[in-house]
Amino acid sequence: MLSDKDLDELDALLLSIPEEAGGMLLPELDGFFAGLVVSPEMILPGELLPHV
Repeated sequence: MLSDKDLDELDALLLSIPEEAGGMLLPELDGFFAGLVVSPEMILPGELLPHV
């Protein structure tokens, strides 16, 4: 489980990605990973990280 400090650092990191690059916000990332967890297929990190 991530601490509040860890989540704040992750949020700051995600916010530092330029908007034009299409980076995700923390709630979007949470939903993205929730979708991966319930996916019937294994998705490799190399396939999913470019979407983050």
